[in-house]
Amino acid sequence: MEKTYNFKFVEFLSTNNTIIINNEEDFKKFKKFLKKLNMLGILKGKEDYYYWLSLTKINNCSYGYIIFEYNNNKGLTFGYSIDSSIEWYGLPPIKVEELEI
Repeated sequence: MEKTYNFKFVEFLSTNNTIIINNEEDFKKFKKFLKKLNMLGILKGKEDYYYWLSLTKINNCSYGYIIFEYNNNKGLTFGYSIDSSIEWYGLPPIKVEELEI
């Protein structure tokens, strides 16, 4: 049987959806995904999950998860809640396990 591929990562990289990071394990998988695309640099050297989690608290975006958005002009940003991400993009955020290349 032929393998089918999903292209959720294209939604993320083309600024058509966000990615939700629920825990440190998700963050590690996200970093692995970025490394595979040779895009680890979008983390700007901040490759620690707890760094980003701390930023969510500082910016009053502490929901127990991190939702990343990517834009070619702005780079990697965060701050959405699940509801605001769905409202803006019309889709639920992409789960890390949905990322395939």
